[in-house]
Amino acid sequence: MPIYEYLCENCQQKFEVLSGIKDGAQVICPRCRQDRVKKLVSVFGIGGRGSKTSSSSCSSCSSASCSNCK
Repeated sequence: MPIYEYLCENCQQKFEVLSGIKDGAQVICPRCRQDRVKKLVSVFGIGGRGSKTSSSSCSSCSSASCSNCK
């Protein structure tokens, strides 16, 4: 299942939702519980070992693998 990134237009919280393509469920902000959200265009990495493109969403480091994060 793909992960979609959203921005709440009410409180500006960014969050992710794991959702099937055919899911028609309404997306609710986990912080303020409002449904005024906008789907964002997400950057993702494609490649194998040694790829310089990272899909890591870890904010504490620049590692391509979150196995280093705690």
